[in-house]
Amino acid sequence: MKVLSIVLVVLSSLFLGACATQTGTVRTRAARDLRCPVENVQVEEGEGGLWTTRGCQQSANYVCATDRSGFSPQVTCTRER
Repeated sequence: MKVLSIVLVVLSSLFLGACATQTGTVRTRAARDLRCPVENVQVEEGEGGLWTTRGCQQSANYVCATDRSGFSPQVTCTRER
């Protein structure tokens, strides 16, 4: 039972870490694309990896994916045109 609890904690922390990583990545990308300070960029997660960002009277949508094949998750966010 203890092993199962440890496994569940590790898996949930990996999942939550990936979400936090996507949020930070899309916020940083939007700040660059919108030429807006990162602290002024608001991020909302939608369905299917779609993210909406707003900042400095502009908005942009991104699709993000996380590659978990390596030791550390790699997040890629692409702006939708």
